[in-house]
Amino acid sequence: MPSNHTIFGFFDPNLFIHDLVEHRHEYCSSFLVNALLAHACQGYSVVDESVGALSQDFVRDAGVLWRAERSTDSLVNVAAILMLSVSCHLQRSDIDSQDLLDDGRFMAERMKLFGVRHTPENAASFEAMEPDAKRATAHTAWGAYSYLTLNSFWVPTRPITFPPMFPVPCRNDQDTLDERLAVHWPRHFIPDYTGKTFQALCELWTIMQEVVAVYFAQQGATMRIPLAFVEAKYQKILSFTDSLPPEMSSIDPRNMPDHVLAFNILVHVAITNIFHPFIMDPNNEHLDPASLESPKAVLRASINQLQRLILISRLYHPHAHALSVISSAVVHVSNTIIRDAALQKQTIRPDFTITDQGSTDDNPNWHFYFLMCLAACQDLGACFPVFEPVGKGLLAMALRDGSMSASEANRLKRTLEGRRAKVEKKEETFGSFVLDFDLEATKQGGGQVKDLAAQFEEFSMHSEFTEGGDFVVD
Repeated sequence: MPSNHTIFGFFDPNLFIHDLVEHRHEYCSSFLVNALLAHACQGYSVVDESVGALSQDFVRDAGVLWRAERSTDSLVNVAAILMLSVSCHLQRSDIDSQDLLDDGRFMAERMKLFGVRHTPENAASFEAMEPDAKRATAHTAWGAYSYLTLNSFWVPTRPITFPPMFPVPCRNDQDTLDERLAVHWPRHFIPDYTGKTFQALCELWTIMQEVVAVYFAQQGATMRIPLAFVEAKYQKILSFTDSLPPEMSSIDPRNMPDHVLAFNILVHVAITNIFHPFIMDPNNEHLDPASLESPKAVLRASINQLQRLILISRLYHPHAHALSVISSAVVHVSNTIIRDAALQKQTIRPDFTITDQGSTDDNPNWHFYFLMCLAACQDLGACFPVFEPVGKGLLAMALRDGSMSASEANRLKRTLEGRRAKVEKKEETFGSFVLDFDLEATKQGGGQVKDLAAQFEEFSMHSEFTEGGDFVVD
């Protein structure tokens, strides 16, 4: 609860625990408990690896309850469906996490939790609710909105037109009247251990939905992204972070809570998700190169910050990899490191790169940081099986681009696979999120982790035949 719930926030923790203890089913249910325990067991594997195996049992039971409850619209079902989606996304499962994500979204939209105009007519049904019901509605609405936005980092997502009309939990410390909507909102406190992280993330996600609305406005169609739009959203994030209290800063890396570490990671991942698609946009190929210098510098700065935050997590936060969102930093940093190394070795041509050749020379420790990312993948994989093939996929990228020799890549692969017993692979449903952002930008679907991991042996054999030659990857 102190870590992952602070990030996702699918339900009001006080109301959930009260109903759990009192055996009530208004804000708690068997479905939600099973979905929550499925993810809790994944995260607790950082303390006791044997607990991770229980997650499959809870997922199986939650899946049965999902099929029974999916046609009944309720706050507790929205929370449970999306909580189960998190667990299924992070491990091998017969249940497609995207189906759950869609189910949860459609149910939330039918309940007007988000995606509707903020008008008195749409808000009228909420005015008659009891205060606790309003609190529960606000928490589930913002939690669902947040998780759906977070998923846009990995897969193209239909924009959410309007954010929730409810106050962000813990933002109102007294009863208020929204005169515009003609609704009374009760004061809403959440546990002290959550700090200000969930509040801050809700504001970040509203900014990122503005980005999603432009980047994913027309799926399958190319649309030029204006530089002015990119810069405006970046300035909005800077203004937002400048307004945060000191407790949300990473300036004291030893003492900040894990969820604050995760928040800082997500801020810089958000920035990379704004700038990387713009720089990769083929419509910008004919722009004056000077106009891309500033976006590249911003992107490089955020990658450097993510690199720093991963190092902080390794040094001072031994349980941080119980937070799956740390993987976002690992993947973005690894993408850049692999490209930097390939440019230094001149095994790829710099016809396109998110950085200039000169900046790659400033990263002489790329090998150390790449090993750090692989170690993070190993620890994340111990909690969340979906990350087991990520390390192999990154090694495949390094082999393909000539950043690493086949002998070293194979040695590192054996190290990655040494800690866990082999399990039956289900490649068709496992690891479908994007790992290679550059490849995905030019060939949609080609940069997924399952495909890159499966190509490791092919790239390894190719590397063995071409090492020492003058082979160059276009």
